[in-house]
Amino acid sequence: MRIFILFPLLCAVALVFGADVCSAQVSVVKVERSKPFPDARVRVVSPLNGESVRPFSPEVRLEVFGFKPGVQTETKRKNLVANSSKGQHVHLIVDNEPYEAIYDVSKPVVLKNLSVGPHTLVVFPSRSYHESIKSEGAAHVVNFNVVSSLMAVSPPDLSAPALIYSRPKGVYKDKDAESVMVDFYLRNTTLGPDGYKVKLFVFEGARASRSSLVALEVFEVWQPAFVTGLKSGKYTFLLELFDSRGNRVPGIFGSARRLIQVVRRTSTGG
Repeated sequence: MRIFILFPLLCAVALVFGADVCSAQVSVVKVERSKPFPDARVRVVSPLNGESVRPFSPEVRLEVFGFKPGVQTETKRKNLVANSSKGQHVHLIVDNEPYEAIYDVSKPVVLKNLSVGPHTLVVFPSRSYHESIKSEGAAHVVNFNVVSSLMAVSPPDLSAPALIYSRPKGVYKDKDAESVMVDFYLRNTTLGPDGYKVKLFVFEGARASRSSLVALEVFEVWQPAFVTGLKSGKYTFLLELFDSRGNRVPGIFGSARRLIQVVRRTSTGG
C-alpha cells in the first residue's frame, strides 16, 4: 500500500484552478488491487451489440462465469470500506450514469426512462465491497439503439479509449465514511507516465468550483484508492481521462461525476 498525502501536490497544482487547498485535510490513499478472480466474466445475452429495441422498458439479460453473485468477498478490505450485505454482484452501467447493482442474474433487468437514440451498456463483476474485478475479459460492453421506428442511428465507437465511473456513489455513514473507495473501469487504453492518465478531483459541495477543490490525484496505474478525512456534508467526485498529450478524452466516457453524501456523528476536520 502506497500513501500519497495531497497537501504538497495540491499546493503545487492548485494554482491551475486558483484554489487554496493547502490547508485541506482530505487525502487519497492509492491501494493495490484485491486478490484477482482470473476466470470471472459477465456477458450481456440481450440486447445484442447493435440491436434496435423499442422504447418500452427494454430488458437486459446477463450471464456470469467464474464468479458467484450473492456471497461475501472474504478479504481484509471488506472491513475497511463500505460493504454490501447482499454480497458480490454485477455493476450495470448505461451511458456512464450511476450503476445498478445486480445480485440475481437469473432475472432480467428492466431499463427505464431511456431516451430514443444510441446507448452504451457496460457490465462487470464486483466484489461485495464494490471493487470491480479488472481481469482481462471480465467486462462486456454493447451498443444498442432505442428507436421509435426503424431509423438509422450512429452508435458510439466501442474501440475508443473509455473511462467508466464505478465508485463512490450514494450515502456514506459513520464507519463507511472513514475510507471512501474510488474505483473505475478502463477500456481500450493503458495508463502510464507517458501514456493515458486518470485524474480524480474531489470538491466540497454540489458544485465543482475552483474554491471548493479539496483533493486532486493523478492515476498512472489502474488501481482503486481510498479517500479519507471527509467531514459530514456533500462532495462531488469527478473522474477524467486524459491522453498522452494531456487532452481530455471527449464524450461521455471521457469524464463522469457523482455527488455523494457523508454523514458522521463526529465530523472530521470541523
